[in-house]
Amino acid sequence: MNVGIIGAGHNGLVAASYLARDGFDVEVFERSDHVGGLCVSEELFEGFKVTSVASYYGMLRKEVVKDMELEKHGLEAYLTDPAEIVLFEDGNYIFTPRDGSGSKYSIDDLTDRDLSGWNNFWSDIGKTARLIAPYYFKPDSTTVQLEQLIRENNLPTIADSIFRGSLLELAGNYFSNEKLKSAVSTCTPGFASLVGTVYGCIHHGTAETSGVEGAWGLVRGGMGSISEAMRRSLEADGVKVKLNSEVTRILLDGDKAQALEFKNGIKKEYDYIISTADHNITFGKLIQESPALAKIPSIFKSSPSNVSAGKLHFSLKAIPEFPVLKKLGHNYSGIIVFAPSLKAILADSLSVQEGQLPSELMMTLAIPSVTDDTVAPPGKHILNVDVHCLPARINGGDWTEEDNRNLLEQVLLRLEKLAPSIRNCIEASFVVSPQVLRTRYNLESMCCWQLSMTEFPFDKRNINNLPAYHTPIENLFLAGAGTFGGGNVTGVSGYNCAKAIARLEEKVAS
Repeated sequence: MNVGIIGAGHNGLVAASYLARDGFDVEVFERSDHVGGLCVSEELFEGFKVTSVASYYGMLRKEVVKDMELEKHGLEAYLTDPAEIVLFEDGNYIFTPRDGSGSKYSIDDLTDRDLSGWNNFWSDIGKTARLIAPYYFKPDSTTVQLEQLIRENNLPTIADSIFRGSLLELAGNYFSNEKLKSAVSTCTPGFASLVGTVYGCIHHGTAETSGVEGAWGLVRGGMGSISEAMRRSLEADGVKVKLNSEVTRILLDGDKAQALEFKNGIKKEYDYIISTADHNITFGKLIQESPALAKIPSIFKSSPSNVSAGKLHFSLKAIPEFPVLKKLGHNYSGIIVFAPSLKAILADSLSVQEGQLPSELMMTLAIPSVTDDTVAPPGKHILNVDVHCLPARINGGDWTEEDNRNLLEQVLLRLEKLAPSIRNCIEASFVVSPQVLRTRYNLESMCCWQLSMTEFPFDKRNINNLPAYHTPIENLFLAGAGTFGGGNVTGVSGYNCAKAIARLEEKVAS
């Protein structure tokens, strides 16, 4: 039996690997000249390897790493020391070393009760993440079952709120300090005041790097090294990934997927077709003028979220000095988080959905060249800045170059408050706005999770209550981030989709 896979992002590569191991004849088609999708390292500046979109390592499941022998094929993930520091605009911070000595706090009004609640909060989040992590490989799991699982394990407060409450509401059960609430707000997709963000935080808590549960790290050579290791693994198994091969249509015979049509006009028939493109592309562009589209709910054919995110990259001639980091003896490795005020988070949760830039940017920074000499030329550095929670459409329209420049200026103004020398250190910049996600990376939804992680957890990502990865169109399967398992570089969707097809074929054969 043969399978055609649309897209050589990490999920497409993972699906191809497992299908090939199960005896399928697999072909992977990628419209661009490289593998990876959003998990790429690109030479945005001459001589640099820039982790363009996907940011940090930790979510890729160890089962996938082992089965695909990714370390043998060049994957080198590592932890930084320190782990992270959360900075507030007034110079306060939460500093977390990697040595296990515990976080250090510079927060003026922090009480012992708040600190105890903060620690208990993260303990419970970690317990819940460990409970649900195995269920990412059980695609028949439902949110109702997971709530019950959490309740049975003596975590009733989280069970009540994981899918029906906000992260800020949950945090309020543990502590009242506003800076701690601001800090926790940086740990979930979307605004922490909105329903579903408890699950978003726990999803991130299922990370694991170098055997350390809950830990995020980096990859030598940038995140694209993951995709390249996957490509090499596939080639070792005899699977070819065909680059510069754009699929323009999925051809149907009635309600059954039959073939792929390519930009050059060639058509190829397949027993099964997998699309890793977002739902907007799959159902809005690749399938045209078919009655079968009427069976797809409209929410899977349009962008359901008004909130996206962005990323800015800077090539540096020197590392800018952060006085607060210098005072701590910080080595500029690890993750640096800028947390807005709680007041701004609450206000921006409304205004951003209406198309306005946040009043205070929430940002996550890394300077990977401090610990990885392969990503920048000698004597140079790269600064990656993730900007959380941006409007997908700005002021009612598409992002323009002027909007990109405005975002760049807002980021620099924010950075200057904690690193006054930042502008003098920058040689060049590159803005990945929501519109760039659409035009450069073919992400029509402008959402890196394809569907919101907080609004569509677990079985809520399934179409018409069908089994995960199935569609109302026979023999057409989905394996992108919009499916069960969701966003981040996990490999879960590719793995589970491959297994779903293998089980279906076994059933047909019997």
